[in-house]
Amino acid sequence: MATTNVVKFYFLINPGPLKMRQYMALAFQAARTQNLHPKAILTRYMLSLFSFLQRMLISLSESSGIHDTTMISGRVRKDPKGLHLTLRFKDATQLMTGTHATCHAYVKNKRDNMVEDVSHSEQKPDETKKAGGDPVWPNSFVFQIDVAYGHVPGEAEVARLLDSGL
Repeated sequence: MATTNVVKFYFLINPGPLKMRQYMALAFQAARTQNLHPKAILTRYMLSLFSFLQRMLISLSESSGIHDTTMISGRVRKDPKGLHLTLRFKDATQLMTGTHATCHAYVKNKRDNMVEDVSHSEQKPDETKKAGGDPVWPNSFVFQIDVAYGHVPGEAEVARLLDSGL
């Protein structure tokens, strides 16, 4: 009898149903290209204070999500490979050991649902700190959605899950 591999998607803020579906599709493609078997996926999606204030005033787009910067030699720099979504993956072993692997899923543009290329880092402890001092895999999340591996829920299903507070 076949079993379903359930994947927990974690989001630090609510990106909305369309972006959430896009990020899930990109994450599954990135996992397949790297032969990963994730049990948990964290998408890097957050607003800077400046971007938050802009959004409140004139509804500009987010500073993370699909973006073109990365850390090079300890400093934020333009990523020479271009636009990407930063994803953090955990397989069953990493869930038990408190580690994760990070990858960049590169795309042609911010609306793209197809991965062009993927870079993958070695695994790190979850408590590894970002430049601002926060752990790269936080202890709490605003949204968590459980889906079958490879399944991207429809927009209405994602909206229902968001409305239910999951």
